[in-house]
Amino acid sequence: MGRPMLVGQMNEKKPGNWKFPVMDGAMKDFSERYRLTQRESEIFALILTDGCTNREIAERCAIAEKTVKIHISNMMKKADIGSIRKLFSLFFMTMNSSLIHAGGLEREP
Repeated sequence: MGRPMLVGQMNEKKPGNWKFPVMDGAMKDFSERYRLTQRESEIFALILTDGCTNREIAERCAIAEKTVKIHISNMMKKADIGSIRKLFSLFFMTMNSSLIHAGGLEREP
């Protein structure tokens, strides 16, 4: 049995199915900015929303665990960073930017 989903997580394990529209925008912007493939976006979403391990991602996506590692490595190369934590940080900066542009947040002067 999978982990329980938290508020704000996706309805399904695919990008574009977030419960909050700003997450759709942020994921789309993030994927476009760093030129992620659909599979890379899917893997990133599984890590971000459920905290899935490489093994869990491999099982859910029906791919080899080594393939998951390659996708993660490719994402980090595209973003020119060396850790998954930095990738999360870049995503949340993108999400904040999406919120600001959507009028959901106000910038402090």
